[in-house]
Amino acid sequence: MPVRKQEAHRALELLEDYHSKLIKPQDKQLRLAIERVIRIFKSRLFQALLGEWC
Repeated sequence: MPVRKQEAHRALELLEDYHSKLIKPQDKQLRLAIERVIRIFKSRLFQALLGEWC
């Protein structure tokens, strides 16, 4: 796996881990924002862009 893809994959893992730890009601806005970022990281467009950078 090229370095940038590895970095993106690691960032996604960290985001998902952090997201899972946000359990307080006051964390709702942050959870929603992180969910949007996670969806972007998992999107085909983002994955395609990563492929072009390498």
